[in-house]
Amino acid sequence: MGQKMIRESRIATDISSALKAGQFYLVYQPLMALQTGDIVGFEALIRWDHPHLDPNTDPSEFIPIAEERADIISIGHWVLKEAARQLREWHDLGYGNVFVAVNLSAVQFKQIGLADSIMKVIDKFGLPPQSLHIELTESAAMDDPVIAEDVIKKLTRRGICMSIDDFGTGYSSLSRLKDFHPYSLKIDKSFIRDLSNHSGRAVTEALLGLAESLDMKTVAEGVESAEHIPFLRDRNCTEIQGYFISKPLRAEEVPVFLAEQEWKVRLSEAGIRFD
Repeated sequence: MGQKMIRESRIATDISSALKAGQFYLVYQPLMALQTGDIVGFEALIRWDHPHLDPNTDPSEFIPIAEERADIISIGHWVLKEAARQLREWHDLGYGNVFVAVNLSAVQFKQIGLADSIMKVIDKFGLPPQSLHIELTESAAMDDPVIAEDVIKKLTRRGICMSIDDFGTGYSSLSRLKDFHPYSLKIDKSFIRDLSNHSGRAVTEALLGLAESLDMKTVAEGVESAEHIPFLRDRNCTEIQGYFISKPLRAEEVPVFLAEQEWKVRLSEAGIRFD
């Protein structure tokens, strides 16, 4: 307990200066379309190269502290700009069909003028609005559903794709989900891990069916085995992400990853074919 408190105190002390010191960086986890086997986008994930703590400091450890101290506003804006800048670079290299997904915290989501702020970043880098996906966790959306509905609709009207992350772990009502009508639902990895048992398959199948009935795309998170893929594809899951496709990549690794297409080799070796 004492070590945990000391560590949290160190993070709280250092996080305000970490952005100015250039200690944050982004990695990108690929998303693959299940019907074609093509990489269609990347989720941007923040990492902290802390000079004293271990380099694998998990965002789930420092993001809540940043939210408590309101540092999340400046950090979140940096993530948005850096992801957009990197996406512009990939588009210029010829990968114009990929998108980047950026996570918003509940604190960011409540900021006045959020939609305008996001559009300014998109315009600055000359990106199509649909090439930037914004993700909000289900619990954050339910924290203030009235604000969430308003912001989601504003972003959607401007062509930005909104996704509900970690779906199935919160408390969404069907009426709220229908009102939000996000672009896609990301099914939490805890359900995907349970596909080996009946209850896990039943819940995942129900979530996929719900999204399809509401004309929403779906992303299965945490796909770590080829055995998961036929089940998800047969039930019209749209995209998958997870270590079977790739671990999160540094920005400079992405062009090599796309050129070599090693994930397709693994899929072929597992007997999974695409038309």
